[in-house]
Amino acid sequence: MSKVRVWRLLYLSMKALAVSCITNMATGIQTVKHSHARVLEIANQAGETLCRWLGAVIRKIKNESTLEI
Repeated sequence: MSKVRVWRLLYLSMKALAVSCITNMATGIQTVKHSHARVLEIANQAGETLCRWLGAVIRKIKNESTLEI
């Protein structure tokens, strides 16, 4: 999410959540060769866990927002 979008949300008093899945390390840090196949492998490994976590976050936000009314 760009800084401009974040500032717009703050100006409008809107809450936002940004999530990122890092699928490869920077050059010089990662010990294996960079490849698109490796990126897909890491994304697939993280996908299920990320979906479960994001689902839990959404349920928590939904439950908390009903309490504010």
